[in-house]
Amino acid sequence: QDDDIPFVSQIVQLVMRRIQSDGKIIPGKQLCNVLTDSGVEDPMYDHGIKTIFQRVFPGTDKQLQTHLPKMFACLFLSAKWRSTRFEPHSEGFNTGVESVITTIQTLVPAICDSEESSMKVLKNFVILSAYALLHMNSKAEAGTREMRDYHIPSMMIFMSKFMETCKGMSMHVLEECLPYTLMRTKIIEIYEKVHQAAHDGS
Repeated sequence: QDDDIPFVSQIVQLVMRRIQSDGKIIPGKQLCNVLTDSGVEDPMYDHGIKTIFQRVFPGTDKQLQTHLPKMFACLFLSAKWRSTRFEPHSEGFNTGVESVITTIQTLVPAICDSEESSMKVLKNFVILSAYALLHMNSKAEAGTREMRDYHIPSMMIFMSKFMETCKGMSMHVLEECLPYTLMRTKIIEIYEKVHQAAHDGS
């Protein structure tokens, strides 16, 4: 790979070509949304990502590609998630982050050579995301200012929905890292607030 070609941008282009050749349809905008949600503000200037990846995961460009979804596990720290809220009445998110679910689940098989390796990469994404959320939740409960704008319950619902639509992967993978009782408590918290708001307004 030419060092002058942005790492993430090139992979997105390769994936898009592969998806199109396989007859699959996924808007390029969704891929760009995932990059933005992962902290890549401008995919044309992402050399730093490749530099970091090469230090953490030494290897060829092809080997680096299989680690790319791990970067998405950091998406909860992006600016978009500061304003993201799950809306029970529509069973969706106000910022449309659901597209990230579809994109990651389409992107990973396009990068990987086999279904087995694809499931391994998806599992890594889930595990890393779960640990990221646990860390964020502990800091939020401790009153850390930097976590003040993040809505952890919405993030946990996002991961739950990811697992619901991820073929071939059991919810146990998420629950092994992110305790079911914690997720349930956070989800109940959202619905109780909605119920309370409706009660106050009546």
